[in-house]
Amino acid sequence: MIVVGLFFGITAPVCDVIRPTPFVRTADFAEREITLPPGSEIRGKFRLDLFPHAREPLDCFDDPYIRTISLQWASRLGKTVFAQACLARIARYNPNPCAWGDADIRSVKRVLKRLWRILEKIPELADVLPPPGRRGSDKIELANMLIHGAWSGSPSAAADYAAFVVVLNEIDKMSRRKSDEADFAELMRERAKGFCRHKILKMSTPATKKDSRIEPARLAADNRRREVPCPRCNGWQELVFGERDKPGGLKWEKPASGRSDPTVALETAWYECSHCQKKILDGHRYAMLNSGVWVPEGMTVAGSGKLKGKPLRPGPDASFGPLSTLHSLLPSITWGLIAKEWLESCRHNEKRRNFVNSWLGLTWDEAPPQLSGTELAARLCTGDPQRICPAWSIFTTRGVDVQGDRLKWIVCVWGPRGRGHVVDYGFCATWDELAEIINGPKSYYSHADGGNPLRPGVTLIDSGDGNRTEDVYAFCRRIHGCWPCKGHSTSRFDQGFQLTRGEAESNLNHKAKLGGLTLVNVNTERTQRWIQRVLNNDLITPEDPGWTLAADIGLDVTFLAELQNEYPAEEKNDDGYEVHTWKKRGPNDFRDCLRYARTAALCVTEDGRTWDSLPPRPSVSQAVAAKRASNFSGDDRSDGREWL
Repeated sequence: MIVVGLFFGITAPVCDVIRPTPFVRTADFAEREITLPPGSEIRGKFRLDLFPHAREPLDCFDDPYIRTISLQWASRLGKTVFAQACLARIARYNPNPCAWGDADIRSVKRVLKRLWRILEKIPELADVLPPPGRRGSDKIELANMLIHGAWSGSPSAAADYAAFVVVLNEIDKMSRRKSDEADFAELMRERAKGFCRHKILKMSTPATKKDSRIEPARLAADNRRREVPCPRCNGWQELVFGERDKPGGLKWEKPASGRSDPTVALETAWYECSHCQKKILDGHRYAMLNSGVWVPEGMTVAGSGKLKGKPLRPGPDASFGPLSTLHSLLPSITWGLIAKEWLESCRHNEKRRNFVNSWLGLTWDEAPPQLSGTELAARLCTGDPQRICPAWSIFTTRGVDVQGDRLKWIVCVWGPRGRGHVVDYGFCATWDELAEIINGPKSYYSHADGGNPLRPGVTLIDSGDGNRTEDVYAFCRRIHGCWPCKGHSTSRFDQGFQLTRGEAESNLNHKAKLGGLTLVNVNTERTQRWIQRVLNNDLITPEDPGWTLAADIGLDVTFLAELQNEYPAEEKNDDGYEVHTWKKRGPNDFRDCLRYARTAALCVTEDGRTWDSLPPRPSVSQAVAAKRASNFSGDDRSDGREWL
């Protein structure tokens, strides 16, 4: 009776303070209280029927057991408004310090400006909001809580405060500048460790596979994928872009020419069910996407939509994705628009990368897929046998790559317009063996026209390995026709090569080592692009015929793999700027040999200026007569060189 009496003696305002706050789901709060700011694709309240994929992440935010939520989603799928709704709910029902981390200060200011607009539309927050003139651009300071703004590249913005909720927005765009400071994303995570029920929200449209933060975070968590039921057969499936010759995915009609046309695809595209192969049209998308479920890795979906099995990695880390634009219900998005965007971007590397990242929600793998030996051989090999020079060939060169325990080499023949063909290759262990290869009887290559054989007149040998540079110089002094070479990854010259003559070398130490030799500086970028263009199956024309392989060489899968073990990439330097480079993914010695043989051919043709004026091969009868005259006189050529 005493307790009851005390209870009835408490006034209503006091009861309001001590009474537990009723639980409100973040998803319900978002639909009821979040008004999208000006500039959004949709006006008015936030509608989860247009972003049905956001329901479960919002429920995870309510789950006290969940600590980290990672979203690997394509652009314009509601990542930012999801996090803004979470922070607005904290401000409304559980005021605590929070933090918003982004790629740069401009992004922080842009997002927080929109968050101010969202908060001012919530009536219950009117008393804690400052007047418009006193609202900060890089932080949100209410009467009862503070949302700190932080950005990568500024370690001080991620220090000296605590945060109950930490948002890492566009985490893949945050810089990785090398410095003495810890990684910005890790510094931001440290802000939350003082709260026992903290939340860390990681969100991003993915970037490159090697630099992505969001993909490893997703794969390390429970890795939930989005599945939807087919409106025709009720078969559950992931929405994927698909492949041309496989069932399922986005399909479209083609005009009479048989080649895909973006305009036709815009008007005719549909999604093909991977189970029944029936058409899923744009009119089916709303109901189908709102019926979707998130499925943790290790589980499957029954016909009723109920999950079966156990998660492969249960725990406090939830992740969702990859989620593509195929799941978007924005008014402008249709199957046809996605198909059109793909067709307009697939032939341009940077546009294709943007489509993979921003439309498919996938990381971009800079390394092109390696073709199988069979596929690459079918593309590159001709019917010419190894060691037989094709009928069109005029002269030949050799490239040698120096390794610690062996010397690898390639012999190429060349013809009009720079047409190249690998006619032979191999390796040896010693310099004496290489001398025999260069000067011995096997240095001559029979010609398909039956005339005089060809023999490499110029051999370039890699001297870039500092441990064997002097060995290369000594060999080139001893063997006629051999020149040392060295690649320049950041070439300061436009031509295919540049000569450094020993007598003109300003570095006295290097001058002494060269000892009168001429060093050929190889333009790495030009020779790499020349090789890569053919590997990529870019357009080969009579004016730019590229290069091919002898038939027998196509049987060596190790050789073919080394040709593909380097690829173009963009990476950030110490100052955070992207620079172009070439990345290795395995041994690439024969690829380097081919680059040196190509540069040797450029030396012969005055950097390619005389490709179209090469002297024609003599006829067989002329070659025989010239050989007899040479044998009779006992002379070589008039200039003292031997006949090729």
